[in-house]
Amino acid sequence: MPGHFTTMLKESLSRAKHGSSTGSGNPGPSFPLTETLMTIPVSPGFSPRVKVIHPSIPTTRPRPLIVLLHGGGFVRGPIDYLRPHGVAFAEEFNAVVVLGTYRLVPTVRWPVPWKDSWNLLAYLSKHAHEPKFGSAELDANKGGGFVVGGTSAGASCAAVCGGIDAFGVSSDEGVDELASRLTGVMANVPFLLVPQIVPQEWRSRWTAWQDNERVKGFNTNTLRAVIQGIQCSNYSSRWFSPIPDLCQGDDQLHGHPRVYMTYCHFDPLRDDALVYSELLRRRGVKVKTDLFPDDGHTAWSSMGFAMRSKNPSIPEANMEGMRWLLRR
Repeated sequence: MPGHFTTMLKESLSRAKHGSSTGSGNPGPSFPLTETLMTIPVSPGFSPRVKVIHPSIPTTRPRPLIVLLHGGGFVRGPIDYLRPHGVAFAEEFNAVVVLGTYRLVPTVRWPVPWKDSWNLLAYLSKHAHEPKFGSAELDANKGGGFVVGGTSAGASCAAVCGGIDAFGVSSDEGVDELASRLTGVMANVPFLLVPQIVPQEWRSRWTAWQDNERVKGFNTNTLRAVIQGIQCSNYSSRWFSPIPDLCQGDDQLHGHPRVYMTYCHFDPLRDDALVYSELLRRRGVKVKTDLFPDDGHTAWSSMGFAMRSKNPSIPEANMEGMRWLLRR
């Protein structure tokens, strides 16, 4: 019943915005889920606190793993930032959802949040099958799946991780390989480009910074503050964006996970998604996108701002995007 759970997602988002969630670890008697907070030893010096959400009732049906990474400009992001989506995805898709975290600016700088995200995925790829994680099945051929998703800053991390996995360069980058390959990337309003690395053919069309310099909420000046905060020293690095790698060559990337992304018209990050999606399609990657023509960056559903776009709305599109990533 897709419509039923789309409605649930909308209601969950409303509860999150108004602070009326029960906070009991259970979204309500109609949706029996287990929510568990735990600290996991992801890498030396980084043991993040995560929340694991999965259906409480035992089942023989495979449960895909969905890892969600919060937004917040790399400076903030509570663990429950994407809880409404985690609840909805766990129930609708019989999934194990992990709400992940990464270290934040100014305590750390680039590329730490991106590498923390990768190391979290690497750890979960080895351990998510365990009962304490809800016994996830990461192999799509066995009815499961392994999806990483996020919004804004979290979407940037998700896209970077998708690229590193697809190009098979984890050992070159000095990080552990994933024990299971990613099968999907959900990138909601990702930050992937600065002027220095915009592909030449796109430079005349990459206008979102100028178009949205003075929009309300998150605008180009806000984005510049984010850029100043992360202090990236190499924008061509695959730890900042997958786009430079995608521009190198035209061979088909048959091992690249599916990518679903959303972008908003009144968002300085709008054209990042356009460039990313076009480059992926050229390399043979299956891509699905949704544009929200009446919204800006701060309309994105987890942020608690008004959403204007309809048909689909942001929550509806996200539910169907995850359905597509999981091949349901």
